[in-house]
Amino acid sequence: MAALATTFGDARDAERLRRAPSALPELVAQERRRPGRRDARVLITVDQLEELFTLAGSDQRDLFLSALSAALRADSRLWVVATVRIEFLRSFLETGHAALFARPIALAPPRSAATPSCSQPSPPPRH
Repeated sequence: MAALATTFGDARDAERLRRAPSALPELVAQERRRPGRRDARVLITVDQLEELFTLAGSDQRDLFLSALSAALRADSRLWVVATVRIEFLRSFLETGHAALFARPIALAPPRSAATPSCSQPSPPPRH
């Protein structure tokens, strides 16, 4: 939550979100009320979401996912894009927030990155 909180720019809003993740829907609405942003879409990006399992406790994980769920229900113009290692997808699907992960898109590295750079061993050096 701390990283998400800092994206709002205002220290008071960041602290509010740290103390009460349930404030996320209101903070998104507040952001949209700023001049020139009324009809804007809001995108929240979350990198390494699997850290909710590797670094956070179950209470923190539930608070974070509950806040995202509430914000998405409250605002149809809010989008959340998260990256997660595929081996953790099942863990997310087994939480009470499985609906957040109902339509994952799996991406693989580009084919050239997955192709080995060597196709055979190099010849022994000549002396």
